[in-house]
Amino acid sequence: MQSVHLGICGIKTAIKLPSTNGFYHRLLKRYHNFLVRPSVRNRISVSVKNENIYQLDSLLRKRYAEALLDRGGFMLHACGISEGRNGYLFAGQSGSGKTTLARKSSPGRVLSDELVAVRVKGNRVFISGTPFLGEFKDGGQPIEKPLRAIYFLSKGDSLKLSRISTSECLKRMLKLVFFFSKDAVDTGKLLKLLKTAVSNLTPYEIRLTRQASYKRIIEYVKSSK
Repeated sequence: MQSVHLGICGIKTAIKLPSTNGFYHRLLKRYHNFLVRPSVRNRISVSVKNENIYQLDSLLRKRYAEALLDRGGFMLHACGISEGRNGYLFAGQSGSGKTTLARKSSPGRVLSDELVAVRVKGNRVFISGTPFLGEFKDGGQPIEKPLRAIYFLSKGDSLKLSRISTSECLKRMLKLVFFFSKDAVDTGKLLKLLKTAVSNLTPYEIRLTRQASYKRIIEYVKSSK
């Protein structure tokens, strides 16, 4: 039996596979940026019984969301960008422009175009990359960056940035958080984390156009601070 070992947000996972070299190499390619050395301290262990990479990816997303909650974090439907010393989080549903923004950037800057890990540490917020991608196939980045603002994506005829209230920010984040647990304790943990994150971020709505370049978008959001 072969194994693939991943590390996402410091959470280590062992994926045990049937002895099939083809599927093993497909996983190495898919998760290549997040491969780590084998460890006896795996937080998550998954045994694969069939070679369906999409089922495995779905299972890993759920397992990581659960494990991340115990480490003061959650996953959000968003495009995460690493730019200099800071992280930028552009949140939105499917079709809002997350992948379009990722493609405007360079692969090395994109943390994910689908699910970004958000962690709260005291009164600071950080984002980290995950290998859980949308249509952007160049792989996420295992990078953690501090976060100061959150930008909710919308589409328009011109590039425009608008402040929104913290209550509206919380409402929008609740719709975008990747969370399936029905446990009351877990729900309480999540709500507390979301409220803390919102209180330490400046929330905006940003309207993007297809014509706007990545450089123009980043310069625009930087000028808002």
